[in-house]
Amino acid sequence: MIAPSRDDLRAIPLLARLSATELKLVARAAEERDYQNRVVIFREGTPCAG
Repeated sequence: MIAPSRDDLRAIPLLARLSATELKLVARAAEERDYQNRVVIFREGTPCAG
């Protein structure tokens, strides 16, 4: 998997106001994944595995 760049992350409104240091931490923990259309990725209220 490919880790997203800080520029990619900054384009997400939820992450746009994070500092460079905070974005670096998110970028290290994040990985980009591709999904087919209409595939359920998660459901509200379901505990996450990570």
